[in-house]
Amino acid sequence: MNKRGNMRFNELCNELESQGKKFDIDSLRLLKYGELCLAGCGNAGKAVCKYELIEQEQARRMKLVESLTFEQVEVDKNKWQLLDDIKMYYTWYGMKAKPIKKESVPKWRLLVEAMQSLRGNWSGGRGSDYLIEIYVLLPKVEAEGQVPIGWCKAVKMNADQFDGDFNDGRIMRDGTLHLPKEIAEKFGMPQNVSGNMALLFGAQYTFKDSGYRGSYTELFEELLTPEQKIMYCSEFVDKDV
Repeated sequence: MNKRGNMRFNELCNELESQGKKFDIDSLRLLKYGELCLAGCGNAGKAVCKYELIEQEQARRMKLVESLTFEQVEVDKNKWQLLDDIKMYYTWYGMKAKPIKKESVPKWRLLVEAMQSLRGNWSGGRGSDYLIEIYVLLPKVEAEGQVPIGWCKAVKMNADQFDGDFNDGRIMRDGTLHLPKEIAEKFGMPQNVSGNMALLFGAQYTFKDSGYRGSYTELFEELLTPEQKIMYCSEFVDKDV
């Protein structure tokens, strides 16, 4: 077997099933953090384990990194040997987050909330309340000046493309995808699309001149300061905190 955190889930799962084994503490350590949850659900087939084991492994890994500073994580790339994938990176920042009130946060954080909400529910199409909120917030975020205006422009481009069908709420998570013309014509699709299936058809990301995709994942992973990332991960509350 491969070293810790460096083996693909399907590869390891097939190996365990062929040996009549289930995932255990030792084999879970071979998976990346973001794939641990798969070992406790139907994806694992006959190798499925109790979720308590997964929670133990998640807690063990977070214990290893809880004392890391922002400077170590953001500057010292060797620390990524511990933060072994983007899911663990998000989780590490989530450990630092605290509940916040909507009235006390910058407009860009409200925009992220609206984008994530549209990603979760795009059933209203162009009439979605979340889409309307995005349009209302965008000029306020630009005026606020805490995140790049080019990123805001790319968000606006994605909002304009959104239709709840070929361009669904995932456009806010990933950005606009652009299909090759011949593929779009063959399958009767527009060239601008969203979603995982579009990638399988050869779609490529559409960038604004500024180079931004206009996605909330891009904002977290590439543009925010450590302090802003904490705010990004913080949950809204209605009462005083």
